Amino acid sequence: MDKMDCIRHMKIGIDFDSTIAKIDQPLLDELNVIRGTKYRAEEWSDWNLSFLKPEERRLLLRLLTPDLYKKVLPYPGAREAIRSLSKKKGVELVLRPLIIAKRRRMR
Repeated sequence: MDKMDCIRHMKIGIDFDSTIAKIDQPLLDELNVIRGTKYRAEEWSDWNLSFLKPEERRLLLRLLTPDLYKKVLPYPGAREAIRSLSKKKGVELVLRPLIIAKRRRMR
C-alpha cells in the first residue's frame, strides 16, 4: 500500500469523553446531587476514580449514560473540526462511546 492509498482510506477514531466535550464536571454534578457530595473535576486525575469511595465509583459509572451527552457542550471548534473531517473524501470517522466499552468490561 503506497502513501496515497493510506490517504484515500483513512479511518480516524474520535474519543468524545473530555476530548471534544467536557463530561467530567456534568457527571460529577449528577453524583453530587444524588449523594450530597461536592466533588469537583479538578480532583479527577484517572479513570480508576481513586478519589471516590467504591460505592460512589460504581454509581458514577452507572450515571455514565447517553443522556449525559445531552447536557454537555463540545469544546469550541470541535463541531466544526469534525464536520470538516467528515467531508473529506476517503476519511471515515469511527466513534466508540466510553459507555459501551465500560459496560462490556463490567460484565
